[in-house]
Amino acid sequence: MKLRRPPRFQENEPALPLINIVFLLLIFFMIAGVLAESPPFPVSPPGFEEKGAEGETKNLRLYVSAEGAFALGSEELPRAAVLERLEATEAAPALLDIVADKEADAAVLVTLMRELREAGQHELRLIVQEGAG
Repeated sequence: MKLRRPPRFQENEPALPLINIVFLLLIFFMIAGVLAESPPFPVSPPGFEEKGAEGETKNLRLYVSAEGAFALGSEELPRAAVLERLEATEAAPALLDIVADKEADAAVLVTLMRELREAGQHELRLIVQEGAG
């Protein structure tokens, strides 16, 4: 009885499939990094120990800096213009996220929230950093 030799293992496996996967992952992360919106000025929200909402949706964001500057989305605007824009928008966002710097004056935020409610924006959410203390 004559036995055949098993086929020899190729030491030089083709690396092309691995290179393709790495390249596709690189493209994915480059695109995902571009989609994230960044505030027009540095904002450092205060910390909060509890967990936030698990499934956050993409909402319109209002940024408030420590110096009192305002930005709606990525556009920096004066306070009156922010309120006018939200009043003029017929399809107001269901939920407005407010991202305020931890050094921002609390009285300014309370007054701003009152003005936003008068402008027709009734659902507000204050965004804070998770786990910072």
